Amino acid sequence: MNNIYTIALVVGLVSLLSNPSFLLFDWLSSSIDFYETNVDTPNPDRGMFNQIRVDNSLRFVLPASDIKNSRVYFVLDRFIGQPIPEEELKYFSQSLNVVAHAGQRLVVRFIYDYPSADLVSSGLTLRRARTASPEMMSTHIRQLAEVLRRHSKAVFAVESGLIGFWGEQHGDTPDKQTHRGVAAVVAQWRAELKATNILVLARYPSALREYVRRNPEVLSQQPLVGYWNDCLGAYDDENMNSREVTVISGETCSLPPRSDYSCVNMTTYFKAIQLNLLHAGFFTPTIERWAAEGCLEDLRRHLGYRYVIREVKLTSDGTKLALRIDNVGWGQSRISRPLYLVANGRRILKVADLMDFAPDSTNRIQINLGMSWDWRSEVLSLETDDKVQFSNTTGNLLHVPGPAH
Repeated sequence: MNNIYTIALVVGLVSLLSNPSFLLFDWLSSSIDFYETNVDTPNPDRGMFNQIRVDNSLRFVLPASDIKNSRVYFVLDRFIGQPIPEEELKYFSQSLNVVAHAGQRLVVRFIYDYPSADLVSSGLTLRRARTASPEMMSTHIRQLAEVLRRHSKAVFAVESGLIGFWGEQHGDTPDKQTHRGVAAVVAQWRAELKATNILVLARYPSALREYVRRNPEVLSQQPLVGYWNDCLGAYDDENMNSREVTVISGETCSLPPRSDYSCVNMTTYFKAIQLNLLHAGFFTPTIERWAAEGCLEDLRRHLGYRYVIREVKLTSDGTKLALRIDNVGWGQSRISRPLYLVANGRRILKVADLMDFAPDSTNRIQINLGMSWDWRSEVLSLETDDKVQFSNTTGNLLHVPGPAH
């Protein structure tokens, strides 16, 4: 897949698509050699994630880690019958503020019933999940979403949760454990978060199928809907047959597989569903198997987006710039990410949106830099508002002053 952008840095950012003279200059290669790094590039909203559990509070601290993404379970069983106290909402706001300033990103899930080990060993057949009434769930969503809207830079996705054991939207009472009940929770999260880029995820395709077909705009309008999958590749994994909505995040589990959990099968699956995020610590035997079979590091590198600068050229008069950027990841950015050209630390102009770079795509950008000064003497680089790093040995650099190769 190829995308071509042409951009002019003049009054009004005039397009040069109709100007054939753009291509009539001698092109000089950048002073930098562009090689892809052979290691993972930690970035927001893609790759492996850590996980923590917080019981009956909204105050939390993430452990120190090189991984930028975390999933936080909030177990709120003491609030089943009442609104969440304002003090807890204040703690939530403060904690999210710390996350945002640290450049980290969260996937959050709110849970009423985290079953005991004894109940799990019984097969969850001794009782139904203990959760709030639909009316109280609605109150809690409204309260929590108000805080999330103020700190949307800290949160990538909300796993719509609430219903069922672990908030996994199974095993609840008949008044809530319906496709319509789950769809109502998803729809309210979307309505409350409509001014943000926070994704809203459901657990099972069957719960969203009718909702999506009645509201097809949810596939293209923010906040987007998606799935999380806590048993990737298991014998009952509905996502292996459903491609209507994207699987955003997930983990493996101890259930028997549909086929097997080998590198060959699972990497093929992850690539097919364009998986963005995978739990780094569970299910341990499967992750250890991938390490033993030799695919774990390749999997880490290719989850979600992975941008590589392949080529940078300036015209001989220094006024025009051509870039080639490949997305070699299995997925892509699920939110809008304007990409800016930076000269000597000064942001100059937007040159593309990384959301437009599809998996396995080649993207060519042509830019008119103008005649104001000699750009060949400038240090040129790329940046986004949330500091996405390119997977080059030279990082986000495009050009440094020096003799052309």
